[in-house]
Amino acid sequence: MIAQLTGTVIRMHHNPLVLDVHGVGYAVHVPQGLLATTAVGQQLTVLTYLHVREDILQLFGFSSEEEMSLFELLLSVSGVGPKTALAVLDRGGSAIKRAIIASDVEFLWRFQDLARKTRKKLLLN
Repeated sequence: MIAQLTGTVIRMHHNPLVLDVHGVGYAVHVPQGLLATTAVGQQLTVLTYLHVREDILQLFGFSSEEEMSLFELLLSVSGVGPKTALAVLDRGGSAIKRAIIASDVEFLWRFQDLARKTRKKLLLN
């Protein structure tokens, strides 16, 4: 498993950005907040989550353990895939975590990316 990458950002027109680690370019999907504060040529360290499907391998990168833990929590909910989990994180990870802990249904209704049943499942986890 790839747990962490440190390298130079060589491309970032869109998500994923490309991180050069000793001559190997890794495509890493990152939250928009991290993408907005990163520039080409910058040294970057990300904690990574490797998503494996039968037809694709994808790396997702995070700037903190807390952000990655919330991503993994979102993935544990049936109906939430990695791109949806990343989109939810983009809207404020700590606020989402508080809403889930407090069972704040009204807050979760703001997320149109999530199906109605999926929003309910988040509160049950």
